[in-house]
Amino acid sequence: MPTPNPKYTPDWETVYDVRKAVYDDMEARQKEAAEEMSRLHRAQGEQTPEYYEARQAWREITQNLKEQLHAVQECFEMQHPTIQEYAQWVWEKFDPGTPFFGDSPVLVEQPDFEGFKSLEDVHAAWSRVHNAVEEQENAHRGKMEIGRPEGQDIFTQRGDNEVMSFHREFTLEDKVGHSNTANMWGFSTNAIVTIDSRPDHVHVCFSHNDTAGGTSVTNAIEDIATVLLNEARQATRETRAQSDKSLKTFFQRLTGQGLPTASDFTFYIHIPPGNGVMGKEKFDRINMAFSNGRFKNPQWHEYDVIPETIQTAPERLIQKVDFDTAPRTGLPYYNPDEQ
Repeated sequence: MPTPNPKYTPDWETVYDVRKAVYDDMEARQKEAAEEMSRLHRAQGEQTPEYYEARQAWREITQNLKEQLHAVQECFEMQHPTIQEYAQWVWEKFDPGTPFFGDSPVLVEQPDFEGFKSLEDVHAAWSRVHNAVEEQENAHRGKMEIGRPEGQDIFTQRGDNEVMSFHREFTLEDKVGHSNTANMWGFSTNAIVTIDSRPDHVHVCFSHNDTAGGTSVTNAIEDIATVLLNEARQATRETRAQSDKSLKTFFQRLTGQGLPTASDFTFYIHIPPGNGVMGKEKFDRINMAFSNGRFKNPQWHEYDVIPETIQTAPERLIQKVDFDTAPRTGLPYYNPDEQ
């Protein structure tokens, strides 16, 4: 059953005309105030009472202009008798978009027009979709090209290896004893861990998980790499293995040469798009020294392509943002004169 719109006003256009006239007048006053402020700045500089007074007048008018703009935009909430009709109008006028990557659209939340019970419901739903589309498009623009880093077939199934990915929280309890860094940061580190276990070597990549908070994999790399090495040693001794993550299966293939050593491992860091510098995706090999029972002195070796398994692991394993808690934005400014 349609929900009545509490702001419905049959003669909303009359209200719009009055408010728009006030807005236009305020906009002209703002322009005049800006010109006066600019004139005083050129003639006297900024350190005069006249300039301060003109700047304050401009600020007050600008604030008033924002309020008048909101009043104008509110008129468009008055034009439909029901919330459902208003929602249909919003989606027609302000299509939040559907991102197309290649030839395929990416599905986003679809509006439940019948389920909307208030104007706020409509605005919140539109904002969630708009933000989701914008986030996906930004992430796609920052993605690396899929390929073999410097010709290596790492993190790729080839017959004699096993590749798996899982979410892992490295807690302070894990890290205590490995370095003072853990005590200094005092946070857990959440990561997507991808392991490529081969007969004579193990490749491990930590993908940054920005949805869970805590210390980033970049800042915690020495600690979490040390944790993984220690767990590999424990697994091969069969004294401790995390059965749910099948670490024992992976690490026991190294037992032919005794306990795993630091040289049996190569570590990598993956920063998904939208998180790195300028939102760019990054995939780096981390070369580290090993002494006194822990990894240290990380050196980054940057790649220009990324294995597909690494790129898709966060998308497959990180829980998507709850639409009810996603950041919200307002509807765009609507000017019917420009339609």
